Amino acid sequence: MGKLISKSQYTRGLQCLKSLWLYNYKRDLQEPVSPETQAVFDQGNEVGDLARRYYEGGVMLKQGRDDIAGALKETQELLKNGAKLLYEATFQAEGVLVRVDILRKVGEAWDLIEVKSSTELKDQHLGDIAIQKHVLEACGIKIAKAFLMCIDTSFVRCGEVTPREIFKQIDVTEAIAE
Repeated sequence: MGKLISKSQYTRGLQCLKSLWLYNYKRDLQEPVSPETQAVFDQGNEVGDLARRYYEGGVMLKQGRDDIAGALKETQELLKNGAKLLYEATFQAEGVLVRVDILRKVGEAWDLIEVKSSTELKDQHLGDIAIQKHVLEACGIKIAKAFLMCIDTSFVRCGEVTPREIFKQIDVTEAIAE
């Protein structure tokens, strides 16, 4: 398998080409991850876990981020065997690798759902979701709708957090069409 660019590298390049170049060719110049940045990463992971409870009953890929070939193969096997809800489904096309937070079968097509710990849609989210849709369609996956799932600021916690109350979904299908 040749050199792949990941979805996060793609979005990094959209924001700053120099940052993408440094990431790929001078990674040793990067500052170590600060405790504050690690806390943001950890919070994002918690939000992802909670978002999967919004659509319960899906299959989480067993292959981790270190086994790309295994994750690609596992995704194809799950699709072939009729899975209708996948978490972290992995696809590769045209040298781009993506992992879809939530992929949900709707009729003969699929909804692509990108989860962010953000409270609103941001410009960089559109590029992130658009590249996922592009790769999935290049792999023969028909996308019905694309959504950003983010935190609903009107949510007020009273006891246990329930995913249906804390999240809102924004349909970005038209916004990413170009």
